[in-house]
Amino acid sequence: DSKNALRQKLKIPQQKKVIYLGFGGWAADYTKLTLPQKYTYLIAGRDFNQTTPNSKDYIGASDLVITKGGYSTVAESIAAKVPIICATIPNSKETEITAASVSKNLLGIRIKISELLDINKLEESINKALEIKPEPSAQFKQIGELQAVLELEKLK
Repeated sequence: DSKNALRQKLKIPQQKKVIYLGFGGWAADYTKLTLPQKYTYLIAGRDFNQTTPNSKDYIGASDLVITKGGYSTVAESIAAKVPIICATIPNSKETEITAASVSKNLLGIRIKISELLDINKLEESINKALEIKPEPSAQFKQIGELQAVLELEKLK
């Protein structure tokens, strides 16, 4: 689905700047974040009482993804050509590898997870990341999304 079609499906106005927040099981408590109010946020989560859109739809409808750097979220963001703020978690090799790959390949920016709690740093990172127009390398275009996840490990 195109971004416009996904936004229509999710009932998100086309003119809004939309940010997807995806931190997996690491940080389910988004109340600790002070988020700039000028954006619309789509938050990953589980709702067992009703059908919710999948993360791929949320990412595809977004202008920016902020994530802890899980392989699946990064691969889906790359496939959707959505810039990424990839936050590293102390002692997490997965987040270090994916954040380094995102930054190295000009797909987004890398920050420490603790920097998400600083509203000024967060806003600065959002502004910088929204200027990025990610273009997946030929390598990512030739391989499927699942293979892209495996390839991320090789891009240290």
